Amino acid sequence: PRLGKLLVLGACLGCLGPAATIAASMSHKSPFSAPMEKKEEAERARRSLVAHDLSTPRSNIASGQASDHLLLVAAYSAWHTALTNGGKKAAALTLEQLQEMRVQFAGMVADSSLILPPDSAKGGGRSNKLPWLDDGTMLWNQYSTRPAVIKAVLCAALAPNIASMTEL
Repeated sequence: PRLGKLLVLGACLGCLGPAATIAASMSHKSPFSAPMEKKEEAERARRSLVAHDLSTPRSNIASGQASDHLLLVAAYSAWHTALTNGGKKAAALTLEQLQEMRVQFAGMVADSSLILPPDSAKGGGRSNKLPWLDDGTMLWNQYSTRPAVIKAVLCAALAPNIASMTEL
């Protein structure tokens, strides 16, 4: 029920891409899971995603945020961008599985007619990519780069199972 609520609220409030990533991450192991000999490397990758340099604009959705969920969105986004640009497939198996789950979740939202992706009119159905899922010009993703909106969706979907940090 929580994942479905997360996806519906994500679509309605304009952040379906991140909501699908978070839902997939909640259903699978973390991309930061690593064998003991690579724990430090995974921790460095995690820290680099949340680091916030005040002299530069926010580099990703998790920069300067105290949110593990936004960290997962940033990790998936960085992997997907690197993959699209011909980069290495870091943590490939876990992230490929997250991508497949995102596609399934987004397909279910589209099947419910809550959103009307462009591919549905052409009979495109589901592919392994669904370019419309992360298209920031679509209504269901217009706020996908705004941490406050994504956090609001998370709070609404996961309540009462939420916690808040008062200090870092």
